[in-house]
Amino acid sequence: MVALRFLQQANRFFFERHLLITNTLLGGGLMGLGDIIQQTLEIKIFQKAEHYDWSRTGRMGATGFLLGSLGHGWYKILDQKLPGADRTTVIKKVCYDLFVAGPGFAWLFFWGVGVLEKRSLKEIWSEFKVKFPYVFAFDCLLWPPAQAVNFYYLPPRYRMVYVEAVILFWNIVMSYIKHTNLAPIASKL
Repeated sequence: MVALRFLQQANRFFFERHLLITNTLLGGGLMGLGDIIQQTLEIKIFQKAEHYDWSRTGRMGATGFLLGSLGHGWYKILDQKLPGADRTTVIKKVCYDLFVAGPGFAWLFFWGVGVLEKRSLKEIWSEFKVKFPYVFAFDCLLWPPAQAVNFYYLPPRYRMVYVEAVILFWNIVMSYIKHTNLAPIASKL
């Protein structure tokens, strides 16, 4: 009984009263965690590094705070402009999410981390142009089915929590793409 009451109070606190803060903290925390997982793979499996780069994780986490707060706003706007969960509305939401939010959030990711790396806008844009096709290809595989479930089954206040759970996997891949030199691969295409 006590545990149930605690869960109800936590639900009200995090998902009703302080949803923006919850989504912002989840965004930053899971972006940092995704980078730690990716670095663990780099160290223990791929042997590309010998130790953790905590500054890198900090930059990724800070950018995740930005993306988490903006994601909160994005879903609010999307639900206001396209209310409901019928098939046509869900398809429209998935398309807007993939073709509008996807490129926008990818750019903000590269811009946010790049600014924290003290890189110029020209350098950030150059990296984005090389790496965005890989990001978008991954987005096309991951997000349409994930967002269809999100928009069809979940109430709006739980959208970001669900997305953040999926985003942990996305963050690992984004950390890999961000910290891997893809220019030689791109030049062969």
